[in-house]
Parts: sequence; structure tokens; C-alpha cells
Amino acid sequence: MPFAALPSPTTLLTCLALTVLPLTAAAGDDKPCSPTVTDRGRVAAIDEHGEIVLADGRRLRLAGVLLTEAAPSLIRDRLSFATEGRLQFHALSTKPDRWGRINAQILMPESPADAEEGAIRPTALAGAALAAAGAAMDLRGESPYTLDEWLVDRGQARVAPGLFSPEPPAACLRFLLGREDLARRAGRGTWEDAATAIRPADDPQAILAEVGRFALVEGIVASVGERKRVTYLNFGTEWTRDFTVTILKNSRTRLARAGLVLADLKGKRIRVRGLVEDNRGPLIEVIASEQIEVVGAE
Repeated sequence: MPFAALPSPTTLLTCLALTVLPLTAAAGDDKPCSPTVTDRGRVAAIDEHGEIVLADGRRLRLAGVLLTEAAPSLIRDRLSFATEGRLQFHALSTKPDRWGRINAQILMPESPADAEEGAIRPTALAGAALAAAGAAMDLRGESPYTLDEWLVDRGQARVAPGLFSPEPPAACLRFLLGREDLARRAGRGTWEDAATAIRPADDPQAILAEVGRFALVEGIVASVGERKRVTYLNFGTEWTRDFTVTILKNSRTRLARAGLVLADLKGKRIRVRGLVEDNRGPLIEVIASEQIEVVGAE
């Protein structure tokens, strides 16, 4: 299930000036990501990109995820359960982005079919598996179940940190990464074909085939090159051919604040996600720590 080409991460960083609303958990809620309702609206339409158009003209985009081609029709079906089209959501910004969209986390309308279809609810997920993905999670509460979680659970959305601003807090992104890992292990949706779901870092031609698209690449970091303005994670010794991850100075500072020590990644197997570029070989620029997952040692 292909994903559309997108602007570069550097271009998207210019949107960071938007006012971001805080995302806080409900009192007594142990789930690491529990969006509070900041707004409501009535659904008028779902467009071909899966964006939700409200009756008052506002346009909502699911925050922190990139949808598959099948996702918009699933969103239409699911939101048909909303009582009289009413929707509750947490807006991540007070004003729309340059495309007129408000990034939001949308609470799921309840469906009588959930139990019959064996829907994955927070209470049904294996907390240990999610914790292994980088977040301490207790999913026994009755936290809101959001539309992005529902789609990620079904392999109909991939977690996309660093692509759209503003995005959910780091705890929410890590929570979604854990759910994505379970969907991938189960081979759901876009993860059905394991051979193409994650590109191997030692196959630069396969990665180059994804130029301009969002992709996941996994491999062992051969070396870490520290320069004044940029850090390189090298996955080979031929700089003009092999896959490389770049972290610019400003992003490097942000990653350090998140506790990610780049020098320590040498010899580690990591999974990196982002937009693939061709700059004398395949490249992904990392601007958020959640784009990098350590999945093992050499």
C-alpha cells in the first residue's frame, strides 16, 4: 500500500512556530497518551486523503501518522458510527497549517461491531510488548481510544514522527510505535508483506526506489561521523553508494535533550524512518528522536 510523496523534513521544520496546545492525561489515568477533548465538531465529509472536513469548514488531519491508500474508506466507515456526525478531538494547534489543516487526535466513536470483529482495545494489548518498544505502559485503564491508534492497530497507518508539525508529544509517538510493532508482527494491513515493509540498510538500490516517499530502513550502524554542522550514521564504507542517516546541528541538540546519544549507536542495529532522499546515495534526515529505534546489537 503506497504512501504519497511529501515535502522534505527541513521544509516541514518551518511550521514549528505554530501555537501548540498541551496534551495532558485525565486525572488518575496511567496510559502514557490520553488526549483530552479540546473541541467538537460535526463531520461533513472525509476526503480522498483521509482528512476530515467539519460542517463549520475546519479540516482535521490525523496527527503523527501517515495513512495507507485504504485508510480513507475505513475512516468513513468508522466515523459513520458517530452520533449525528458529532466528533470529539484534541487539537494540537490553535490555527491551521499552510494547507488549512488542523493536526488533531480524534476520539473514536463507539461501534457495536467492535466486539464482533475482535477490535484491538487498549485493555487487550500486551503491555510488555509495548514497553519493549520504549514506553512504560499500563493499558488497564479506560483511556480514550483514538482514531490514529485504531488505524495503526490494523496496519492502515504508519507512525511518522518529524513529518508534520505540530505533532503529538513524544510519549504519544512512542505509544503508537509500540502498537505499530504489534501490528507489524501480526502482519496486518501494510505490514502483510514483510519483505517490503522494512527496507534493509545493506540494499541501497531498494532504498533508492523509495526516493520522495516515507520508508522504514533497518540495519547495523557501521560508523558515526561527527562534524560541526551534521552527524552521519553510516551503514557502509562507500559514501556515494551506501545508505546514510544525517542529523543536522539543531536536530542533534534536540535528540540529545531526548537522551539519544548518537555516538553510542555504532555497532547497533537500528530502525530509522523518514523521507528517503538521493544525495550521492540513499539518505534519510532525522529531526526527531522517535525516528530512530534501537532494535538490537551487532
